[in-house]
Amino acid sequence: MLKQVINQSGLIVRGIFDDFKQLLSPPLCIGCDGNLANNDPVFCESCLESLKSKCPGIHPVCPFCGGYDFDNKSCRSCGRSSKIRLYYWGRYEDDVMGYILKFKFQGVLELGVRLTDEALNRFADPLRKNNYDFVIPVPLHGSRQRRREYNQSEIIARRVAKAIRAEYLPDSIFRVRSTRQQAKIDSEAKRWENVKNAFRLSGERYIEFTARRVLIVDDIVTTGATVYEVSRPIREQKPEMVDIFSLAYAG
Repeated sequence: MLKQVINQSGLIVRGIFDDFKQLLSPPLCIGCDGNLANNDPVFCESCLESLKSKCPGIHPVCPFCGGYDFDNKSCRSCGRSSKIRLYYWGRYEDDVMGYILKFKFQGVLELGVRLTDEALNRFADPLRKNNYDFVIPVPLHGSRQRRREYNQSEIIARRVAKAIRAEYLPDSIFRVRSTRQQAKIDSEAKRWENVKNAFRLSGERYIEFTARRVLIVDDIVTTGATVYEVSRPIREQKPEMVDIFSLAYAG
């Protein structure tokens, strides 16, 4: 009980300190350190307009090559299965890359929320028309989530689910083993091997996916290996649809 009181007191003191610090030095644009736009918690008008121009919102494409030309069986560009489609907001480069890295690794959570909201300005309506039943974030392994203290894909997925009025399922898929960060692996073949069979349905929260529509959410899609493996246990139940939504595509 005493420990709980001490922890709560610490949070209160830290909150007061943060408010005082903000009063003395108001927050600046995360992109250029300029003055923020009216009612925008993260960006100035210039950086926001630049971001919008770089992120037109692309859908749907092959998650393995980014090609647009696919039929009911395969992508005509790369020949891989077209059973899953990718919706992405912008290319993983320049400012977009920098913003996502700050969100993902530096704990700038309000930036991730802001990026997601901008993406949803483009995507909420087309995603809503697909009538997804479930939205599922790509899970982190427990050890990595404890170190990072949050899962960036969950932050994105929670807002997506609310916007498109689908059920949010953060615990339906889990990683059975810790994998290396895909960004640190230079070979596409090794990236596929790294995440092969790394995901399973949760025994604690079993969901029936047969004939349902599912949207898997991640921050970045590169080779498509991770989202493909996340979708594997879902696809084994023969859902009606499995799609991917990501802030950025690096393929």
